[in-house]
Amino acid sequence: MENKTNSKLWPSLLVDINDGFQKSQVLFVTTELQLYDLLATHQNGMTANEIASRKELNLEATERILDCAAGLKLIEKKIQSESKIAIYKNYPEIATFLQSSTPNSMVETIICNSHVTYALYQNLMTTIQTGHNTEGCKHAFNSDVRNI
Repeated sequence: MENKTNSKLWPSLLVDINDGFQKSQVLFVTTELQLYDLLATHQNGMTANEIASRKELNLEATERILDCAAGLKLIEKKIQSESKIAIYKNYPEIATFLQSSTPNSMVETIICNSHVTYALYQNLMTTIQTGHNTEGCKHAFNSDVRNI
């Protein structure tokens, strides 16, 4: 049977699936750092230095994660014309889902995916080979699977 899908779409689809790990990690980390809540308290935005200082993070690593989040359109990055310093701000349309206090917040779901679902899928090869996900359950639930 011939595959009738557009073969030109496959490379980008496969790259998107393959890169999903990195994209989800950026979402998980920025959500757990409560970046979107912090940015919500600064309507004019914040610099990477301000965020790193407030959150007690490494400045270079903070700049990298902020740039990744901006690349994924999770936050906005604007370079100030005079100082050439990057200012990071929430996109209101997205922040409503990424702030912990909003009615549409997805923070709990994202954190659950980060700590539980991700841990279970991390050992998918072992699960398929053995039929068990003991290690994933230990990591996700901090318990032996027989105790769950």
